[in-house]
Amino acid sequence: MKFKWNLQPEFDRYKKNQRSYTQEEGSGGYVGSVRTGNLCFDIIDWGNHLWFDLYVGGVDTGYGYGAENYPYDYCDVASFAWNDDLTDVSDDDFKMELEKYIENHINTFKEYDTDFKVIHVNLVDKANEELREW
Repeated sequence: MKFKWNLQPEFDRYKKNQRSYTQEEGSGGYVGSVRTGNLCFDIIDWGNHLWFDLYVGGVDTGYGYGAENYPYDYCDVASFAWNDDLTDVSDDDFKMELEKYIENHINTFKEYDTDFKVIHVNLVDKANEELREW
C-alpha cells in the first residue's frame, strides 16, 4: 500500500496539548488525513486521542460526492481511535507507525456492507487501487 499524508498545522498543536487532556476534550477538529488507494482517513482531534474516520471512494450510497461528482461513503465499522502519546514522537515516526497499523487494520477488516443501498465493499481491493483524491 502506498500512502499520501496531509497533516495540518493543527496536528502540531494537538501533539503539544495532548498530555493536558485527561478525557475527551478536543475540538473535534480536522488535523489532517492519510490516503491509500481509494481510501481516505480523516484525522480528528478528540483531546486525549485521535479519531480516524474512514471514507471509501467509488462507492455511491448518496453519502457524499467529491471532485467531478465522484462518490464516496463513510465506513464507521473500520474507523478507529489512536490513543498513543505523540508529544515526543516525530511526524515521520508517527506516519511510519500508522502506515503499518492501517495496513494491518485494513487487512483485518477486509470488507464491509454499506448501511444504505447495501453495497458490498472490499477494503483491501480499494486500498490497492491507484491513489485517487476526490
